[in-house]
Amino acid sequence: STIDRAMQSVSMSTVLVTVGTTSFDDLIGAVCSRPFLAEWARSAGGDDGAGLRLTLQFGNGAHPLSLLPADVLPAGEASSGAYPDDGSATAELPADDRGLRREVRISWCRFDPALPDVMARSDAVLCHAGAGTLLEAADASDGRLRDGRGPIRTAAFVNTALMDNHQSELADELGRRGHVIVSRGCAGDLATVGGAARFWA
Repeated sequence: STIDRAMQSVSMSTVLVTVGTTSFDDLIGAVCSRPFLAEWARSAGGDDGAGLRLTLQFGNGAHPLSLLPADVLPAGEASSGAYPDDGSATAELPADDRGLRREVRISWCRFDPALPDVMARSDAVLCHAGAGTLLEAADASDGRLRDGRGPIRTAAFVNTALMDNHQSELADELGRRGHVIVSRGCAGDLATVGGAARFWA
């Protein structure tokens, strides 16, 4: 399809992870894992050593810096343990199997009213399957397609810890229409080498 061809040509150097107002530590933790970050760096495209941008909106969950591997924590953050709710820092990912090292600019916030703007600038969005987030992501992706910039790869993870699993219906419909990739499996699968490779394939 046209979307599939466009998706294959898009550089995935800017990623947004958003969980809404609840907590979804499984998703935030998986994205902060070494296997996910390493596979993203390998597959992101762009020039060798080009920087990556990761925005983490973590709601009421654990702070993302507390979930990053110690060797990926931005300088000066490793020993502090007390992290501000909003901020950004640059970290260097460990060298990959080709010896390539990439920097990643990590921004984080509990809540951000400007999230739709951040979403529109992102190449990939990993999110909970909340209705508002899914509709914003579909709208942002459509806007990018209209501008000729390629779609946003949107992956929705159904947070099965929420009561009544109410996120499934809309996510399934948007998945059928090709707007999002829906996962009901454990978001933690992204933290495995195989799961991360499948996601970025």
